[in-house]
Amino acid sequence: AHQLDLIPKILNLIQAFPLSLKRDAIAILPDIAEDSDHKTIVVALQYIMTDDTSCTIPILDALSILHVPSDLCHEMTTHVVATLASAPPVDLPVIIKFLMQTCDLDKSDRVISAMRKQLSCMDAPSESGADDSTTLVIGALASGLRFRPEFASKFLSTISSIGSREAMLIVDYWVLLILSSFSHTKSAAL
Repeated sequence: AHQLDLIPKILNLIQAFPLSLKRDAIAILPDIAEDSDHKTIVVALQYIMTDDTSCTIPILDALSILHVPSDLCHEMTTHVVATLASAPPVDLPVIIKFLMQTCDLDKSDRVISAMRKQLSCMDAPSESGADDSTTLVIGALASGLRFRPEFASKFLSTISSIGSREAMLIVDYWVLLILSSFSHTKSAAL
């Protein structure tokens, strides 16, 4: 009975917490939650994310651990896609990871389109290594494409439908290189 009262109390208090404590509380929610609490937590986190964008990253991290019902997952994905354009580059790796893990294949065209549009604004990583966010985004893409081969196939289909090389974006080349490295790794292992 004690556990049943803890999650609603934390969720009610989170809004009043200072930012650093709010992020920490969000991060521990999946560790202390029972399976029966997941939907309540997801709904609360969805509200917090809409209300306070500075908590987006810890919320997406928490959501990746929680079981999110499919109807709420679609809502969260739609919300995250809408915030993609305004997200700071340092947040993009976690956002990309979340989108690629949670996206329904039948809605993947919209997610891929939004990712292509946002990521096309990023520069290629410099030789000095100063642009860590781009490197982390490429790593998130690679991880997502490896984790969801069906999403990789959809992304490849999108790239294949591009009419000319001039219309390709930097992210398209990143995806092609990532996918070719998967093939190279597989053939090298044989």
